[in-house]
Amino acid sequence: FFEGLPPVPIVQLSGALDLPAHEASPVDVVRDAARLTGGEPRVFYAPLVATDAEAARVIRAQTAVAGTLDEARHCSLALVGIGGWSEGESTLYDLATEDERDELERLEVVGEIAGSLFNTDGEPVESGLSARLVSMSPRDLRLITEVVAVSHGAARAEALRAGIKGAYVTSVVVDTELAPGQRRGLEDVVKVKVIDRTALILD
Repeated sequence: FFEGLPPVPIVQLSGALDLPAHEASPVDVVRDAARLTGGEPRVFYAPLVATDAEAARVIRAQTAVAGTLDEARHCSLALVGIGGWSEGESTLYDLATEDERDELERLEVVGEIAGSLFNTDGEPVESGLSARLVSMSPRDLRLITEVVAVSHGAARAEALRAGIKGAYVTSVVVDTELAPGQRRGLEDVVKVKVIDRTALILD
């Protein structure tokens, strides 16, 4: 995916999770992408989810974090994943407290992208959990010209539809092989460009 790109800065969009050793953090992904393109990595070392809102505010105010997230607002292309709001479909859901999950259910949250929570209409949702996040804001994510979302599985379809409706996503990469007619049919439904796994590899 990154080969052939010009040597532009590669910018981290959110803090990192405490992941198993075999999984890559946002810092790892940014550094690997920068190595492939010859660009400069712009990273910061901070958690995605702070212990409370005040801790998150202090972290976001740190020079390295604030500078990187500000630079993210000026990106022309972002590659993001989509999380569906249910157990096993979003790491944020799995990390949320029971009270936070209850609050977000009342607010009709269906998904998240790079830490931006949104409801069935694609509108951003402010909550106790969102106050604890160290990531770019939904408003800033919408400023990026091209946002390519990677979608895994049918369970995230509602989140994908809402993310597109909310203008967070401009293209979608799906993890299955699609016939040309299937791809066009899906594009008619979601109203954005759809790329399947095979086409991405061939390109």
